[in-house]
Amino acid sequence: MAPNLKELSINLPPELLEEANKIFEEMGIKPGEGHRDVWMAGFYKLLEDYNKLLSNRKMRESAQSDRDDD
Repeated sequence: MAPNLKELSINLPPELLEEANKIFEEMGIKPGEGHRDVWMAGFYKLLEDYNKLLSNRKMRESAQSDRDDD
């Protein structure tokens, strides 16, 4: 394993894993690199969604505070 990396174990439907590995092979990507890239892309999407949630929450709290001040 590469330095400063942690190993992750997940359960996937076999069909999904086979399809992902097939795509990685066709793209010339090693399976480990492909799975890491997919995981990271999903994580960045999760962060984006979470930031939207926080922004919306702050806007609602601000709007409520403005109404309470009136």
